Amino acid sequence: MPVLTSSGVFGVSDLKILPLSTDVVGSAPTYGTAVDIPGIKNLKMSKNIAEKESKGDEKVLDTETTFQYVDVSWENAEVSLDALKAIEGTAAVVQTTGTPNTASIIESGDDKSAYFQIQCKAKRGSNVAAVGVQLYKVRGTLSYDFVGEDYAVCSFKGKAIPCKGTIETVVAPYRKLTFGDGEITFS
Repeated sequence: MPVLTSSGVFGVSDLKILPLSTDVVGSAPTYGTAVDIPGIKNLKMSKNIAEKESKGDEKVLDTETTFQYVDVSWENAEVSLDALKAIEGTAAVVQTTGTPNTASIIESGDDKSAYFQIQCKAKRGSNVAAVGVQLYKVRGTLSYDFVGEDYAVCSFKGKAIPCKGTIETVVAPYRKLTFGDGEITFS
């Protein structure tokens, strides 16, 4: 039986980011070790398209659209120093032992956000098990909302752009959606 290619999507889970190591024209991009984004609540993606119009004779004669980037955002329920390090490009997580034990990141104005890949899964309807989402070259920033008498919210806002390289014979891809009838695995 062929895989169903449409279904309701119920939720997002298991979001990971993989730091981009190389991205060269004609080769597949390479990535570092996956970093978990704990407690993912949502993932939003919206294509940004530039449209140009050719006008004459008091009307639109033609239009041309060009893909620019994908706006990407998410919210998650837990603050992760490892995610902050991978996204913001900070040098290191500093850990101390003693009383109390601590782990911290010290950021400077010279830290640059780094490119990474997003991988996550979404549950689907009863006839199809899952959707896999991959964005190959993303960069942005994390923000934290520490709220009195409530749980903190961590959120990300950034952009996904096309790779320079080639993935599965596709030149300069930016996103892949995989519909599966079983567990989704990422390569």
